[in-house]
Amino acid sequence: MELASYNLINKILHALNNEIKVRGIFFDLEKAFDCINHIFLLSKLQFYGITENMCKLIRSYLENGDQRVLLSEKLSHINISN
Repeated sequence: MELASYNLINKILHALNNEIKVRGIFFDLEKAFDCINHIFLLSKLQFYGITENMCKLIRSYLENGDQRVLLSEKLSHINISN
């Protein structure tokens, strides 16, 4: 996890130093949506423009409760969170 965080911060700082715009979406979904109807939540997300692929990712998380982050700039160097 620490290596993935380090690489993410490094890439962000590199982009900012080169005056490249940086955008990111970060989710901390642990227990956040246990009390809301998942079908209702997903339909609202789609209504507000969240893409189908992102909704599939969120649905998978809500159903299975697992997530993993993969950072890969080159095929020979891949970082995967626990």
